[in-house]
Order: sequence, then C-alpha cells, then structure tokens
Amino acid sequence: MTSGPGETQRAYRGRISLHWATAVLLWIVIAVCSYAEVLGVESVWLRVLLGMLSTASLSWMLLFIQRAGTFVRADGIAVRGALAVRKWAWRDIRDLRIEAIADARGSAPRHTAFLYDAVGRRSALIHVNDRTLTNLHAEVEALRTLVAGHGGLR
Repeated sequence: MTSGPGETQRAYRGRISLHWATAVLLWIVIAVCSYAEVLGVESVWLRVLLGMLSTASLSWMLLFIQRAGTFVRADGIAVRGALAVRKWAWRDIRDLRIEAIADARGSAPRHTAFLYDAVGRRSALIHVNDRTLTNLHAEVEALRTLVAGHGGLR
C-alpha cells in the first residue's frame, strides 16, 4: 500500500498521561495560591489572576509536550514545535547524526539526533534521543537508510 505525502510513517513524540498532567496542574495552582499567602497578597482577584496565569503557563507547557515531535512522512521529515513546523524533503537532507549534549543534567537526554540540511543548517530532531528511544543508534541508522533510499544524504 502506498502512503500519500501527508501520511505519517513514523512518529517520535513525548508522552504524558492525563492523570499526571492534572495532578501537576493542581499542585501548581495550590503552590501559587500558597505563595500568594506568604507574600501577603490580600486581594482575592489577584490570587485568582495568579492561579489563572500559572494554569495557562502549565497548560502551554503540556500542550508543547503533547504536540511536539519528529514525524517521518512519505515526502520527508517534519519537526513540529509548539507553534511552528519545519519540513525537509528527502533530497534536502544531507546528514543525520547523533551528538552528545555536553551540559545534560539529571534526566535530560545525553545524546540526541540532529538533521543537517542542504544549506548546512543543523536542526534537532525533537524526541529522537536516548531518553525517548531505547536503541537510539539503531533508530537513527534506520532513518539514514530511509533517507538514502529516497535520494537524500548526498
């Protein structure tokens, strides 16, 4: 079966459960309200505003986690962030590399995949890293084979 140019063949995305997101959101609202109490904010409206701002901020972050990712499609590779989508046709991809992240701390990825395009720009492939994938090297090698099969990596 042939897939159309817009169909996703492979997707690398972050995962977050609704229960976890709700618990974090509730914790943030409680923390902000408690902080307002410590600061001596007496206005109920200001407390409500602080709660709404913290809710909006966290909702934006959760939306980014759910929306962002790298998508392999029939016409190339797309990297989607919170607002923008960058797309590369197969022929415009010159290299895919795994690179170490020098300042990685805690549970942050230590290695991530980068795409180099025809003009030499380096772009991170969101969620294609050693934290999201158990075998990053095999996955990137499979991507390199796929790109080469479509006329990229020249």
